[in-house]
Amino acid sequence: MKGVIRGLQVVLVLVLAAVLLAGGGLLAAGLTEPGAAPELFGQRLFLQQEDVMGPEIQPGDLVLAKPREAYAPGEAVLARDGAQVRALRIVGTVEGRLILRGDREDSEAEALFEETQVLGRVETVLAGAGAALRTLASVPVLAGVGVLLVLVLLLPRLTRVRAAAGTRYRR
Repeated sequence: MKGVIRGLQVVLVLVLAAVLLAGGGLLAAGLTEPGAAPELFGQRLFLQQEDVMGPEIQPGDLVLAKPREAYAPGEAVLARDGAQVRALRIVGTVEGRLILRGDREDSEAEALFEETQVLGRVETVLAGAGAALRTLASVPVLAGVGVLLVLVLLLPRLTRVRAAAGTRYRR
């Protein structure tokens, strides 16, 4: 029985440590900052905030985009628009520049972008994952997970000390 409990403690410590590292990594990468699109394993990560690409990409979705050599009309891409990153669709080209707009926007919202402003083609959309990641990468959640990790590590030692002290005084 002690072996099973010890095994469960090890698994719990590993899970809490993984959550702490993943959340800390997301926080350090700035994924939850407006306009951020950090790169991870060759892909750009982006939390969609605008409602301009529905129904394909909704606010709160996590978007993964991969840089490419060239882009074609019809592709959804991540593009840097000043200090902001936006998920938009390529609707055409003119003089070597890309014409981009959101699927829910009309032609008046079209804008010209240089290919250097495009961060990558949208490869994967994880519906609703943005809210979970934003929560995971928050300081209060990371602090709580850190406290739980410390308690799981220290609690067995504290209970052994109390048990040993209790048996001494029962004679």
